[in-house]
Amino acid sequence: MVKGVFLRLYLRIRENEVEKSKAKLKKMNIDIIFQCLTKDCWRYGIQYDVVIKTEDYFILKIFGRKKDVLIKYHRTALVFLEDYNRFLYEVNLNQAQKGIYITSGEFDFRKSNIFHHKINIQDNIHFIKYQIGLHGTTQQVFYKKKIKFFKYLEY
Repeated sequence: MVKGVFLRLYLRIRENEVEKSKAKLKKMNIDIIFQCLTKDCWRYGIQYDVVIKTEDYFILKIFGRKKDVLIKYHRTALVFLEDYNRFLYEVNLNQAQKGIYITSGEFDFRKSNIFHHKINIQDNIHFIKYQIGLHGTTQQVFYKKKIKFFKYLEY
């Protein structure tokens, strides 16, 4: 409940910047997001394997110190339960201990509480909130391609 109150307050304060970021994130090429993630892996000395990469999504297996993590970035307006279940299957198939599903849209099934403890989901609002924070701008982050993924790599 407290998280929801803070999120609503954040969205009220940063409404214009969040809307600009949403629009830019939806238009952003998947290759740019992929490049930012792999650049962060290289910068922090983290090994990764590309599981699959298409024009709409990619899945990377990150070899962490403690856990192997599968990260999926999906550029879509709405993620359905079938997409989520396919990713859960992919996590199990690749023997990863954790999965992170990031989307440029929203999760269709978010209110139904069908989540698996292995999967951390990040919709566009949560992803943008992490990127721009309290003082950042869309210009600084998305136009200059300074997208941060360290939060998702710290395993």
